[in-house]
Amino acid sequence: MKSGLWPVGIVGGLIATCYVVLVMSGADWNPTVMLAEGVAAPAQLEYAERTLERPVATRAALGHDGKFFFILANDPWLLDPENHASFLDLPSYRSQRMLYPLLAGGFGLLTAIPTMWGLVVVNVIAAGLGSSATGGIARLLGASRWLGLVFVVSPGVIAELDISGAGTLALALALAGLWLLVKGRSAWAVTALTGAVLARETMILFAAGLCLWAWKARYSFRPALLGVPAAAAIGWRLYIGSRLSSIETTATTAEGLSRNFDLVPLRGVLDASAVWTQNQTKLLWVLCLVAMLALFARRAWRSLAGITWGAWPFALLSIFLSVVVWLEPFDIARAIAPIFIAYPLILFAKVPIEESKSK
Repeated sequence: MKSGLWPVGIVGGLIATCYVVLVMSGADWNPTVMLAEGVAAPAQLEYAERTLERPVATRAALGHDGKFFFILANDPWLLDPENHASFLDLPSYRSQRMLYPLLAGGFGLLTAIPTMWGLVVVNVIAAGLGSSATGGIARLLGASRWLGLVFVVSPGVIAELDISGAGTLALALALAGLWLLVKGRSAWAVTALTGAVLARETMILFAAGLCLWAWKARYSFRPALLGVPAAAAIGWRLYIGSRLSSIETTATTAEGLSRNFDLVPLRGVLDASAVWTQNQTKLLWVLCLVAMLALFARRAWRSLAGITWGAWPFALLSIFLSVVVWLEPFDIARAIAPIFIAYPLILFAKVPIEESKSK
């Protein structure tokens, strides 16, 4: 990226670092809190304490995704599933998000403690990369590059930083893919989008949106924008099947999808609403998120910006998310994270992105 975007990335990385420090300070400076281990998840907690050879800070209930990514980062190639992947709740479902733990674990070369820190470091770097990419897109739209900091302060990214989730890296790579595409670096754009999909499978929607936009915006039809990421995801999925066949069944694989998605439109929202009304703070947060979603959908209808085309499929996705996802503002913010980047960008945009290719 141009040197003018690096300051945005550095500040974004510093903000992410400050947030991580804040989380650790609340756990008596115990860095293991970033693994998001839960008191009600004894299998993963025992794995972490045995692997790290030290007590591990816990969070309420089941904890969150970091505990699974730590397991994957210790064996990212699934070479020893009996001693690692078997501690995952849904091995195939969790393993498909391979890029984040692969990088955090040094491609499988790091020991447990450096791997634990790797989860944090990769997310901080991704926060900087995402801020730079967002700043580049903002500048192409005629806005200030510093609008890129919307990336690191968006609720979806903050949520991912909090639990050492893969969403920060996935979103950063997706936005980098858009920026690279507009700058005429198609091969690198495809590479970035492939990484985004391998970090979080739902980013295939972002790639599909960009593929349609590239055709509409007269970049010519670029099937590789969707085809290569899809092929990589399918290839990795086949590899997962060959490695995990001894510890998992088809039923447990399907469960990971069924609990996050609901084929009945809006049923997840309606089922979760009964819980929201019992917690005013949660209700307020959800209403704000829904309002942002509605405002984005209204403005996106008329927008020609590539970021809009990448993000709008997530508005459609939200209709089919299950009650498990809609129940917590924390989770729904992660699920539709691209919208919280796209809306501020198109709100402050001065020119359509396809008219800014030469900038």
